[in-house]
Amino acid sequence: METGDDQLHRAFESAARERMFRRRRLVAAAVLLVVVVAVGLLFGGGDDHHATSSASHVPIPKPPPPRPRPTSVDRVLGYTDYVESGSRCRRDVALTFDDGPSPWTPKLVKVLRSRHVPATFFPVGYAIQRYPRYLQLLRINHFPVGDHTMTHPLLQRFAVDVQAYEIDGQAGLVRAAGLAYPRLFRPPYGSFNPDTRILLHERRMLMVLWSVNPQDYYRPGVKVIVSRVLASVHPGAIVLMHDGGGDRSQTVAAVGVLIRKLRARHYRLVTVPRLLADDPPPRLQGPPPNLAGI
Repeated sequence: METGDDQLHRAFESAARERMFRRRRLVAAAVLLVVVVAVGLLFGGGDDHHATSSASHVPIPKPPPPRPRPTSVDRVLGYTDYVESGSRCRRDVALTFDDGPSPWTPKLVKVLRSRHVPATFFPVGYAIQRYPRYLQLLRINHFPVGDHTMTHPLLQRFAVDVQAYEIDGQAGLVRAAGLAYPRLFRPPYGSFNPDTRILLHERRMLMVLWSVNPQDYYRPGVKVIVSRVLASVHPGAIVLMHDGGGDRSQTVAAVGVLIRKLRARHYRLVTVPRLLADDPPPRLQGPPPNLAGI
């Protein structure tokens, strides 16, 4: 039968073992802290040097916090992660331009401004680095600017970390130039996969596809570009064209003709955010089509 002294002795032993374990945990924690600090000092300097010496490195911006009053992008993101066109309830048409900025961007902006036409631009990161002053031209004239990746890759062929760099790198350049964080994203070639959609969801970006593609990129001629748009245009259309990636003289000339002819058909030319507000995509539009065809 255990006496009171035995119980007291057992309690002292238990307390002693607890103190010993506590000291061991403290020592282990101290050793771990020393290792972490040492590793940081050993490798941290190299990372900082790379970040400051690399011309392509840009700070990765965080998406802005949700606004008390949701924007048109927020409202659409509430039920879908992409837009291909509006619901066709209003005669709105959104002209969009990819792959800039380039020396053709000022010429296109001049045409749009002279006719009081808004448009939406999706510049590429490497072109922003080459022609930063033309991105400022878009900012000064209040054209919405979306994300179109850093290097214009076929996203569906790349791992999620590469896709994240492509999206965040371009967004960092846009923010560093003083523009709003891009809430609109256009996948190059219309190429994406489930990883792309997850990344866009995390960044609160809406994927913007298109419903009219005159293939102006191949320079088929001004008349062909105009006729292709007019043959396919419809209420709520999003038209894909380009202000970069090569000689865009045909596109610039075609836009002036298209503005006149679309207005003659009683279409109203709007930005993508305006289209989302006035004529948002239908709620039951199914999964997004991969327009890359691969």
